[in-house]
Amino acid sequence: QRMNNKDDKKTTSTTSQKASADKKDETKPETKPAADTKTYVTIKEWNVRAEYNGDQKLVYKMTEYGNAGFSSEALEKYGKACSAQNMASGYIQRLKPTDGTDIDGKGLTAQEAARTNDKIVKVGDYYYRYVGPQSTCTEPNDTTIKLQETTNEAVSGLVPKLTVVQ
Repeated sequence: QRMNNKDDKKTTSTTSQKASADKKDETKPETKPAADTKTYVTIKEWNVRAEYNGDQKLVYKMTEYGNAGFSSEALEKYGKACSAQNMASGYIQRLKPTDGTDIDGKGLTAQEAARTNDKIVKVGDYYYRYVGPQSTCTEPNDTTIKLQETTNEAVSGLVPKLTVVQ
């Protein structure tokens, strides 16, 4: 699943020409202001999205545990271990307010943990958090380590920007 969706809004203009025997032709353009074109990563199963302007083409796959596992197109080229299904760049977890968390080792609910932990964000009726990968996804070298780190940072940066799709 490709994650870069653009809202294509274009500037439109119309031109009218009036001719008369006494006047030369004149052109009066009407221009509507251009709307910002924004790119979003959308997790359609949860009806949430986050504005994203990074260089990585992020991809996700819903895991058997109901999390959104992430990777990037570039990282997935290194094999199955680097795929979104294997959560090569971690995952975003969706929690109900009363769901327990392992954050801070205190056994807090998502709602309780969100009061003191800025890594849990409430969007709509749910709480979301990023959980990083457990290890590198391929034989480490400078290229793959940097690529995985860059992708991890991009995914972790989505959570604070999540909004409900209107």
